[in-house]
Amino acid sequence: MMKKAFVFICLASFAALSFAKDAVMLRSGGILRTDKGNGGVEWAASVPAGAVLSVESDKPVPLTMITTDKKYDNIMFYKVSYEGKKYYARESEIAFGKIAVITEDTTLFATTKLSSFINAQLEAGTVVVANENSHPAYNFSFEDELNLTDVKYYSENSGKVVMRYVFDTKVSSDKDDIKAVLMVDKALALKDRAQKKELFKNAAKLTSGKEFSDYVAKSYDSVFGSVKAANMVDLSGKVKTPDGSNVNLREEPVDGKVVTQLSNGDEIYYSGNLWIVEVSREQSTFDNITAPWYCLENSNGDRCWIFGGYVELDVPIQLEKNEKK
Repeated sequence: MMKKAFVFICLASFAALSFAKDAVMLRSGGILRTDKGNGGVEWAASVPAGAVLSVESDKPVPLTMITTDKKYDNIMFYKVSYEGKKYYARESEIAFGKIAVITEDTTLFATTKLSSFINAQLEAGTVVVANENSHPAYNFSFEDELNLTDVKYYSENSGKVVMRYVFDTKVSSDKDDIKAVLMVDKALALKDRAQKKELFKNAAKLTSGKEFSDYVAKSYDSVFGSVKAANMVDLSGKVKTPDGSNVNLREEPVDGKVVTQLSNGDEIYYSGNLWIVEVSREQSTFDNITAPWYCLENSNGDRCWIFGGYVELDVPIQLEKNEKK
């Protein structure tokens, strides 16, 4: 009898081990949960899209999900492990298969017919699970053959993983491309400026193609870039600091080398010595003032940056079309 029980336990253990397979978290900021003894599973950790989870159950099971203000019954979860710890992951947020990334914005199709295009796109940098098989695109005649591949991704609108078709040239399973996307995602989530820049720098070194390099560059620009002032000729103002002290002008916003200073009360206007040409996307806080940085230019074309919180403008800055301050 003991021998039979031992054999049964061994078989059960072997079955569990033989099933264990990887799944990819496709939701950005996906939530892993644990049972804390409150009648359901609760938040335990957040993981980025692209996190690889080891799934330990062959089928999802219905559990009660506890949020900050409500309980939801019969939510389907897989038992998973991540970085050596046991969790539960929602079936609707993960997918089995090979991780890949979208290299540039791409149209979505419901089927392999190009006429089935959906009024939506997957953005460059989206983490997906991709099928390695391509399907000829039907209904259109082009000199070059067009192929579609099916991908699974997390849809914020649907609140679950869905499957659609995209052009196979817009999908990459290259390890460096995937690593670059995960670096960019991590950089965007970090608060430390130096660490952000370092991750962006490393991601730029990894990308395999121009389109994907553009994605990394655009992501960097969304944090550290600047926007042109559309009304620069109309802008005028003066330096105004809380304590009347001088203001540093820097080669770059925040921590760039100090190149010179302006005195409290110095004027800034288009026909003067310095005028505002660009506004940083990045903001800083000094003396309890939060503001972007202004790029100043002189008649020689030399540029430097001043903290916008120390400039009192006569009229608001208008940014170039389709940009927000």
